[in-house]
Amino acid sequence: MRLRQDGSLADVPRIVSVSQQPEAIGIAQKAVGAVNSCAPYSMLSANTYDQWQNINVTLRP
Repeated sequence: MRLRQDGSLADVPRIVSVSQQPEAIGIAQKAVGAVNSCAPYSMLSANTYDQWQNINVTLRP
């Protein structure tokens, strides 16, 4: 996911790949929903923006 310096989402989080397990797509969609619901991420310090502006999340069901 890509964030702005204020902790808000810069883009809609995207799913890069999904396993072939039947429940995997639903789990991935719920994860994206959770990321959207939790924004903005105000606990992140603007001073270290270059370290957290892009965050990759890997979930394995």
